[in-house]
Amino acid sequence: LADNLLRVMSEDLRKDFAVAERGEGGGRHATCLSAVLGGLQAAAAAEGGALAEAVGELAVAMQSSTARVSAAMLVAASACAEAEGAAAGAGGLLGVYRRVLEAEEKRGAGDKDKALEGLIVRDLRLVFGEDVAGLYAAVPLLAREFPLLVPGNFQILSLLCGVLSPSALASLSSALALGELELVFRHEGVLAGEEAGVDGAVSLVVRSLTWPSLDQSTLWRLLAAELACLPQAVEALLPKLLQLCESGSNPEAVEGVAAVLSSCCPTPAL
Repeated sequence: LADNLLRVMSEDLRKDFAVAERGEGGGRHATCLSAVLGGLQAAAAAEGGALAEAVGELAVAMQSSTARVSAAMLVAASACAEAEGAAAGAGGLLGVYRRVLEAEEKRGAGDKDKALEGLIVRDLRLVFGEDVAGLYAAVPLLAREFPLLVPGNFQILSLLCGVLSPSALASLSSALALGELELVFRHEGVLAGEEAGVDGAVSLVVRSLTWPSLDQSTLWRLLAAELACLPQAVEALLPKLLQLCESGSNPEAVEGVAAVLSSCCPTPAL
């Protein structure tokens, strides 16, 4: 089945992508591919084993001819996650998505831009170019699928904080405050009091001080929401965050630290 699908689809897909790469096809190739992959994954979920494996083989083969395949899969997974009762479809697509990226990383061994983290950032930028709402949906999915790569990723947070709408920010903040998601920093190292974990989280905030004021405020709001149910993390981070306020030259940091403190319950240490 994989051989037949690849044979039938590859010629038309390659023509379509060639047109798109010349700038003549707009974004319809990604939309079309999302539908194709979504249908294939639905069939795989229904049939199980062999067909699911065929979907994976097809996706890896298609990715070898164009990098936009993985981004289109991400769009499809996001659409599945947003559709009621389609969580299993999103999980299946994310599994194939991971397989595609790992195969691409292996082919580009030694190329920094082909490391898994760089490939994820590339795909998110492609998704953003197609539809900003797709970016809003994709980031939480990837944060759960790649917990060692996405939380605390400066490039991803920079992209996200620059484009979050008020409603998307409220939705994401709610998920963070309820403990459903790790995004701004990796919790394990900070909660354990490890110096590397604490310094990594603070370093991200320090680097964000060069962003536009609104983007900084967005990051601080996300951080405050994420810390709302983690008083131990607040105690670990607060001494270093307060240092950002001492010079008086970072009003966003002062406002952000106040937001962090107001979002969590007081403790004797705080």
